[in-house]
Amino acid sequence: MGSLFHMDRFNINLDIEAAYKNRCKISLSRDKDDAISHSSELTSLLGIEFLHPDDDWDYFVNVATQNS
Repeated sequence: MGSLFHMDRFNINLDIEAAYKNRCKISLSRDKDDAISHSSELTSLLGIEFLHPDDDWDYFVNVATQNS
């Protein structure tokens, strides 16, 4: 079973790859110019939901609570 989420802090491409390899369901990213702006395409392609930790925090907590 994969991890629930992955929070990026470094190179976005490596973080997306790591989230995918670890079968994460959610990746938190502050990179609005890359991952967040293409989140629907990335979700369709990789099956990972890309969320902004400030903008989508309540949704993230809801999902995390339901999966605990």
